[in-house]
Amino acid sequence: MFKIASLEAGDPSYRTIHKLEDNTLTQFKFSQDNRSLIGTSYYTGVSNVWKLDVEDGSFNLLSNTDTGFFMPVQYDADSLLVLRFYRDGMLPGRIPMEVLHEANAIEFMGNRVVRDHPEVVEWSLPPPPSINRTDLNEKPYRPLGEMFLANAWPDIAGYKNSVAAGYRMLVRDPQGISQLNVFLGVSPWSDYQNKQQFHADLDWQFWNWNLTASWNKTDFYDLFGPTKRSRAGYAAGLSYTKTNSLRHPLRWSYSLGVYTYGDLEVLPQYQNIATPIRDFQMATASYELSRLRTSLGGIDDEKGFRWEIAGQATYAGQDLYPAIRSSQEVGFLVPPIRNTSFWIRNSIGQSFGQRSSPLSYFYLGGVPEQLRRLARCKAIPWRPGIPGCRY
Repeated sequence: MFKIASLEAGDPSYRTIHKLEDNTLTQFKFSQDNRSLIGTSYYTGVSNVWKLDVEDGSFNLLSNTDTGFFMPVQYDADSLLVLRFYRDGMLPGRIPMEVLHEANAIEFMGNRVVRDHPEVVEWSLPPPPSINRTDLNEKPYRPLGEMFLANAWPDIAGYKNSVAAGYRMLVRDPQGISQLNVFLGVSPWSDYQNKQQFHADLDWQFWNWNLTASWNKTDFYDLFGPTKRSRAGYAAGLSYTKTNSLRHPLRWSYSLGVYTYGDLEVLPQYQNIATPIRDFQMATASYELSRLRTSLGGIDDEKGFRWEIAGQATYAGQDLYPAIRSSQEVGFLVPPIRNTSFWIRNSIGQSFGQRSSPLSYFYLGGVPEQLRRLARCKAIPWRPGIPGCRY
């Protein structure tokens, strides 16, 4: 404990009131009379409330719960406000401010195992100080030089309306800085032309860089759903992504990429949109800012906002098709209904290429016919998959 007057005089000395060897003292605050500190400790096995006398350092137990009390605050001369741990969260309540002289400790299952089976003590590794550091060989870590074949297994994937069989390999370094995922497959039983019966996929991630390449790209989930991510032709791309999350949950990131495509039948992003230009190149850039919150164990974001602005330029047939798009979304919890969110999402964009080219269109996926009519756009007839709509 520090004295304010001493600190103001430049004296940083302090007095230790109480110390526990194997447990911590947390959330301690002064009582209303400033003669004691009230906080929590796991001394009994769970988080219980304790009272620490400032003058003599006596340590007295004020609760004996089996689930845990947290954040004690004295709001009356003889009562404390505490948060009790439950499966569904913390529940506020109050307990009397009375010293308990009899309390049962919580038994840990690990201690019981050691007591009933003492041989498990020999299974533990020796402490680090017992390692002879003279036997260690220290050298710079080079991810590319440390890469090894981590996994290799036979695999299947979907290609259009057929099945491709092949082999998948994962080559990586121990720290996961450099990871190379490769799939080689064939589909000789399909009805497609011979050059579409061979498949290759490469995905290499190195730090913030990502190199992708494919020949008649396959996708495992094409075996099940109407959405088709597999594509005929070849593609190669290099992208760089930088993310900053030091002020989590506030995050920002930007991404840059260049790609080339060839022998295409449909656009790379839309399975139902045929492309009159089979070979083209693309450059992309995007910036995203978000502040999203999710409950412990949740999968989907429950509230917050996300904003992304992205631009791309497609070069095809000696023509340039630049476009820019801004997407916004904001969500908040619905007060009467637990774990229920309401989200508002919208996008706005502008294409600067030839309006008659499919490369200048923006497409909406899975939009009902009523919304298409409201949008007054020329829609492609719906069928299972991702129908397109231009506007």
